[in-house]
Amino acid sequence: MTALAAAGVNAWRMVGWRGTKSIKHPALLVVHLSYAWIVVGLALRGFINLTGWGLLSMSTHALTVGGLGMMTFGMMCWVGLAHTGRPVKVARSIVVAYIFMVAAAMLRTGAWVLGPSRYAATLDAAGACWCAAFVIYLASYTRILWRPAEGGAAD
Repeated sequence: MTALAAAGVNAWRMVGWRGTKSIKHPALLVVHLSYAWIVVGLALRGFINLTGWGLLSMSTHALTVGGLGMMTFGMMCWVGLAHTGRPVKVARSIVVAYIFMVAAAMLRTGAWVLGPSRYAATLDAAGACWCAAFVIYLASYTRILWRPAEGGAAD
């Protein structure tokens, strides 16, 4: 019950943030999406505890892959630009990486729902999406992070 209450309170907070206005700014949108995964994870936890339907790992993966993982990834992209003196405007390749992160969270969280025959393949697909996002990050940010900061940015 506590998890459902926490999901409700956090969902209410999110409404006040007007995250839909960030659609044109992917670097900000991914932060809102990752926070939404925290709400989903808490709601799943409460629902599963109340009904017994589902696995608690579904809520754990919504919280960790979707919430924590996506938030960390989004902040890595944001800070990698801001602290090197670059505008916080992510490349299209990073938008694709964000999509891979969302897909990884969806697949990992929902793997159990697809049934035992698809479980392993779904986990593999989630892992592949997760890895693809980080490969894209490395390809996009290695040269940014290895070069001197622009505009005299010190950190």
